[in-house]
Amino acid sequence: MTSKAISELIWATPQVFKRVDLSSRSDLTGPIYNNEAAERASHHLSIYNYFYQLRSKNKLQSISIMILDRLPVPEGLLRWILEGLNVRLLSIRGIKTLDPRTVILSLLSPSHPISKLKGLYYFGPPDDPPIDHATTVSCHSTRDSTGIMSSPGAQLGARASMPGEKSTSLSGNVGWYDGNGTVPLPLLDQYSPWEDVIHACAGIIAFDIITCRHCLMRARERRTVPRLATISLKGCKICGSCPEGPAFVGKSPESHLPLLAPVPLYSSTVRVAQIPPSEALSHVSLIARCHRCLRDRWCLNCNAWWCESCYTPPEKVTNGEGSLQAGSSNGSIKVHLGLCVENCLVAELYSGVGEGGMWG
Repeated sequence: MTSKAISELIWATPQVFKRVDLSSRSDLTGPIYNNEAAERASHHLSIYNYFYQLRSKNKLQSISIMILDRLPVPEGLLRWILEGLNVRLLSIRGIKTLDPRTVILSLLSPSHPISKLKGLYYFGPPDDPPIDHATTVSCHSTRDSTGIMSSPGAQLGARASMPGEKSTSLSGNVGWYDGNGTVPLPLLDQYSPWEDVIHACAGIIAFDIITCRHCLMRARERRTVPRLATISLKGCKICGSCPEGPAFVGKSPESHLPLLAPVPLYSSTVRVAQIPPSEALSHVSLIARCHRCLRDRWCLNCNAWWCESCYTPPEKVTNGEGSLQAGSSNGSIKVHLGLCVENCLVAELYSGVGEGGMWG
């Protein structure tokens, strides 16, 4: 049993409550009521009721990192967290019943209070539940079993490490920096109209997704909204880079880099949340684009691509008889039917001969 002196020290130290993870609380799935009387009469513990308990301990203002993955977070609670608390990094991944776009946009309005929020995890998959608990420090209060310290979802420490150190888990990180194609973003398809929000929040709030920087260059010329980057690339097959230049960890603006999972243990700064683990990559640069900017220049199979400076795909033009023919190009065709001509397309053609494939 924890000694009374240690318990008093923990409860009297605001820094202890800097990071709270409620994603493992399976009991916070009760119904949401419109009045407190019905809430108290319910046999289920809702997330609203739980936050009432935390507020009674006067510790919510010390929390700067909050993880609410998979929980039924209503819009009203999200607005209260962002406007009333000092949360700087918030994770609400895996929540399919909430679309926080309107809340985020209202925070950018001059008529609303300035939120402390600097980073939002929303699009990526939630972290896997921890398996090894041997190094987890479990702190329990002897005064109240419903306190935040006694909650199995309150992850207040994991192992001895320097402040700002990130977990070695590679979940959610490799997809951005391995350069192997589409990054797994489960909620992007369901909540696709996010381009305006991400673009408006550039330099204000960072997300676990970024705007396509090449698309941003074109959007400025055409006065359109840039699309979101969902494809990780290794660099042009000819020059090894890209016209907009790679983004570099620790050097490029925060809006050029995504937040990486897992959420940092100690530091609530965006810079720390954007640092990939050294085990996941051999370099610290990032090239990511949207599908539109890779049309006719990216191989769906091997992920090879050719940038605008090195290759211009032939344009399809209509001749006088109404049929299509290839237009001008600054080199031979690199990509056809979504496959690179020199490798993947040839292999596909040969593999289909006599087997019911393209030539069977």
